Amino acid sequence: MEIKSWWKREPTERYWLELTDRDDLGADLRAPETNESGEPDWHYLIIKETQPGDVVFHYHKARDAIVAVSVVAGTWRPKPITWGARGTFARAKGVQPYLRPGIVVPLAQFTLLPAPLTLDRLRSLKQWLIDLRAEVEARYGKPAYLPFEVADRPVRMLQGYGFKLPRDFVLGVPELAPFADLAGPLLRSTAVVAQEPGAEGQQYLTDGVLRAAIEQRAMRAATGHFEELGYVVVDVSRTMPYDLHATRAQEELHVEVKGTTGTGSAVFLTRNEVQHAKANPDKAVLFVLSGVEVRSEPSGVVAFGGTAALLMPWTVDDRDLDPLQFRYAVPPTHV
Repeated sequence: MEIKSWWKREPTERYWLELTDRDDLGADLRAPETNESGEPDWHYLIIKETQPGDVVFHYHKARDAIVAVSVVAGTWRPKPITWGARGTFARAKGVQPYLRPGIVVPLAQFTLLPAPLTLDRLRSLKQWLIDLRAEVEARYGKPAYLPFEVADRPVRMLQGYGFKLPRDFVLGVPELAPFADLAGPLLRSTAVVAQEPGAEGQQYLTDGVLRAAIEQRAMRAATGHFEELGYVVVDVSRTMPYDLHATRAQEELHVEVKGTTGTGSAVFLTRNEVQHAKANPDKAVLFVLSGVEVRSEPSGVVAFGGTAALLMPWTVDDRDLDPLQFRYAVPPTHV
């Protein structure tokens, strides 16, 4: 069976989900080579796609929640395992665990989540999950290997063992977002990485390096766009709550620049960016460069391409803002 590894085109897509009822969460990932019919099954084989440094979230069936997170500590290896499927078909057939050829992936840095992401919470995000699935499938095609059933009934977890989690999902829920960079992180390149003759293995890029390359690409694109229109453009990102100051005759623009490897249908804004845009509706502009591509070359990381979208003027409507996190001032207490 061939896995359509859409994530290999996106170096930040390094998140996975284990859906299980096992008692030794975080020990490893393990699955049989085939299902109960003796056929290859992507719910099992997908764990072969994990790479060292990837992040694995653990959904525990007994608690109906994502309760923990680990980091992939090595590549998969074949190993006999004792396994009994728990799905509807297996239960109907009375399948009992037995020793069979398996796949094992080592894990490290097992951490319990302070606030588990419950199924009830996922159900409250149903429309967002529907939109997220549609965006992933529109960009990369089917199957996306996501773990959520978002049909007419309430959200539920699909039957299976291993699944892919999009980065936008991890960053979009505050229960998981703090663990997005758990691995440090280590990221696969989107292109063939130049290596010394005889070098073996996969080279990796850090998240900070990747973000900087994408941001710089977006800044260059935005600067070029406005300069072609006759504006004098100055980078003020280090000192102001926006990125570019553009002037032409008596006209003045405050340009917020965002770059992403995704579709650009949503971007993250800081509190200061939102406040400044609201306070300056006659000057605020949003420039989004989506679909940026990244590759590693001997000279360093290179970001290129992308499709520009421009909101000019940019009017921030509260209905378009999704508060993903809140800062809570804990009142003084005494024990």
